[in-house]
Amino acid sequence: MSHDTVGQEEKSRMRRIAILAEGAFEWHYGKTATGVIRYGKDAVVAVIDSTKAGQDVAQALGASIGRGIPVVRDINEALKYQPDTLLIGIAPMGGALPTAWRWQLLAAIEAGLDIVSGLHFFISDDEELRAAAE
Repeated sequence: MSHDTVGQEEKSRMRRIAILAEGAFEWHYGKTATGVIRYGKDAVVAVIDSTKAGQDVAQALGASIGRGIPVVRDINEALKYQPDTLLIGIAPMGGALPTAWRWQLLAAIEAGLDIVSGLHFFISDDEELRAAAE
């Protein structure tokens, strides 16, 4: 296998990630989000945080990383950037899924996105989210 073929295969496996960081896209509470942006191999196409919508990641963080990655209001706006994965990029208090985020996860599932979550709460244990995914 040539080097070019390996590179093409790797690119075809790369995810296009939208990161849900609602209300907490910053260095301390958004460690997962910022770590994926800074060190991840997958393409981050948008960050969802209505409190910083209209900025790009570099502006929102006051940093040199993430230039050109838009911060958007919600999942509907993020879908315009054609993600295939929604990553929950912050850890809410207690590690539970905030009720206010449910509609965004349901919309992501309906759009066919994979959901990646490091919450203490397993999304598959939630009847409504599991049924939507099935």
